[in-house]
Amino acid sequence: MNQSKANELLSQVGRKSKRKSIDRLGKVCVSYNRVSSKDQMVNGNSLFWQNERIEEFAQKNGYQIKSKYGGTFESAKTDERKEFKKMIAAIQKDSSISTILVYSYDRFSRSGSNGLFLLENLKKLGVSVVSITQEIDSSTPTGEFQEGLYMLLSKLDNDMRKQKCAEGIKSILLKGFWPFAIPTGYENLNKRCTADKHKLVITEAGKLIAEAFKWKATGRYTNLEILNRLQNAGLKLRLRNLTNIFSNPFYCGYIISGAIHGEVIRGHHPPIVDEETFLRANAIFKRHPLSGIPKQVKNDALPLKVFLKDEKSGCQFTGYMNKKRKIHYYKVRQYGVGVNDTS
Repeated sequence: MNQSKANELLSQVGRKSKRKSIDRLGKVCVSYNRVSSKDQMVNGNSLFWQNERIEEFAQKNGYQIKSKYGGTFESAKTDERKEFKKMIAAIQKDSSISTILVYSYDRFSRSGSNGLFLLENLKKLGVSVVSITQEIDSSTPTGEFQEGLYMLLSKLDNDMRKQKCAEGIKSILLKGFWPFAIPTGYENLNKRCTADKHKLVITEAGKLIAEAFKWKATGRYTNLEILNRLQNAGLKLRLRNLTNIFSNPFYCGYIISGAIHGEVIRGHHPPIVDEETFLRANAIFKRHPLSGIPKQVKNDALPLKVFLKDEKSGCQFTGYMNKKRKIHYYKVRQYGVGVNDTS
């Protein structure tokens, strides 16, 4: 028996590997591109540029692009993206696809460890992710480490941007400007400007809301009755929207937000209602948020308890009166929070 025949027989009885691996041969691939926001998609040419560079890379390196995914704005903070999920589903069904071409790894994922987990699962399917601007050989230990590092750096960059954005929003709010959606009753005449350049004016709806506060402050009308009056006057609201309006100090010229941890800031926008009317209406609402039973406010000595929150615990302030001293105190109704001050 010659040696080649002996080797063939030995290979048939030799120990088989228990590891299941999938090898997708060939250079059939899909491409994926994205931008993070609608504004980038509409006003920029990033998607066109990414697609053009991917096509050039594919032609130069012998890849056949079977399908293209993305082409829209999808945040890579998580991997729950419509086009992205569609691509992954297609790869799982089509065994001819061996590669995903992306412009850079941050286009693929910015979710850090989740992105690494996804890469590992794709490798088990025999699929690799190739960044055309960060060319590495992910089949080697060094290349795999570099690939993971790019994923983690993308997550770090994303987190740092988020932190800067949060700091920027906090700074704007503390200066008395509102960077979020404009509440009902106002119109922004400078929509394309930054928050510090916004010019808010009171609309006809705002004038009706001012009347609603006055009705509420009298204590003679329920929320439902006020809602019906507003709807008859042409302002369409839901009951939930109305109760939110009554409890929002924006309407008396102040700004509150979770981004500034319960601080109350005087805003630059015009108030729809004066502070006294707002406090009276809001105090009535707080006592009867659902029933709307009219009742006069019994005590105005603690007007800020509706709005203020403790900086450390985040709990709202309430209050009480010391009967001996006849002094009102603010406090936080939570065990272990040592906050106690006079009104």
